[in-house]
Amino acid sequence: MAAAGAPHPDIESFLTHLRFERNASPHTIDAYVRDLTQFTTSLASKKRMDLFPDKIEPIHVRQHLASLAERGVARSSLERKLASIRTFFRFMTLSGRTAANPARSLRSIKKHKPLPKVLSESEAVNLLIEKPADLTRVHRATLTALHARNAAMWELLYATGIRVSELVGLNLDDVSIRDRIVRVRGKGKKERLVPFGSKAAAALVAYVPTRSRILPDAHQDDDCVLFLNYKGGRIRTRSVERHFKKAAAAVGRAECTPHTMRHSFATHLLGRGADLRSIQELLGHEHLATTEKYTHLDFAQLQNIYSKAHPRARK
Repeated sequence: MAAAGAPHPDIESFLTHLRFERNASPHTIDAYVRDLTQFTTSLASKKRMDLFPDKIEPIHVRQHLASLAERGVARSSLERKLASIRTFFRFMTLSGRTAANPARSLRSIKKHKPLPKVLSESEAVNLLIEKPADLTRVHRATLTALHARNAAMWELLYATGIRVSELVGLNLDDVSIRDRIVRVRGKGKKERLVPFGSKAAAALVAYVPTRSRILPDAHQDDDCVLFLNYKGGRIRTRSVERHFKKAAAAVGRAECTPHTMRHSFATHLLGRGADLRSIQELLGHEHLATTEKYTHLDFAQLQNIYSKAHPRARK
């Protein structure tokens, strides 16, 4: 019997499998913990925990999801929760702890996937040259360093298409300005090399020497970190998102996030003739299908251009 508040022992075994055999990220593991704990809590409220895990049937999973739907949980969240339960029971089946996967026969919840937001090439350029408005109150000794840091972050995001989580994890020795290559640690701790251009290289050349204005206050071992916060520690994802939001708002695109730069990177490459396989490698997508969404986005842009330009397109 699991201690109060602790995950069921079989769930703990599954989490260990994810952590050490699948190299799942802490974010992914936290999502599984939430989804599976929610499922077992639902079972406990109906006095059905004695059925978990080997006597759970499809009806129990279906009732759980139906209950969440009645409470207004979004379809995208229901899909993720079903996937979490299905993956857990797949592990249980393969490890011989249960005879069958009760979630296997349940149909996936279809959901509409909106096309990702992207910046036009001119909007991206405007954002890259925009001076961050939120740095005006910073002490003058670090103002230039933080301004240069933000400029380097935005240039690198757009030049490489890396995720913001990958950006904040970069160390100095991950970047070769001379060779214009960055070593990125992506999902599942997989490494990939991504090239970048002259503009990003110039931004890094301008930023790196200014780190010494922040570094005196750095935490122990943070002297290897590429992008520092104003206290001298590794900048966090939320801080990058907050700074980017203000920079995007300054060019009239307040709804955009750092991930918008990733979408823009892929879309602009595709629009200029890059092939999907190459874009897949640069983005670190495991499956080509994940990259193919950009073909739909590019076609949507073509439709928009057509409707504006063709004399017979307008009503």
